[in-house]
Amino acid sequence: MNVSWIERTQKTLDQLQKIKDKRDIDRLEIVKSMRFSFGALSQSLGGWMQWVNSPEIMSQFPFTGGFGMEYINLNLMVKEILQLLH
Repeated sequence: MNVSWIERTQKTLDQLQKIKDKRDIDRLEIVKSMRFSFGALSQSLGGWMQWVNSPEIMSQFPFTGGFGMEYINLNLMVKEILQLLH
């Protein structure tokens, strides 16, 4: 794993913690914080997509098939329950 990636990620986590700890912020600060948070999430998801799209990397993970099926089954169950409630 790249050291610069680790350092960047730690800085991002530190910045997110600062955002979380802020009090009495105005709407502009909220929007800036949301933009930063969503950007960090986007970068993280982009990294995961690179891993998921690499059969060599994913073959090393034991949970690749089961996790996806469990998530889809949970999603289906929640949607079925919501349909019953409406």
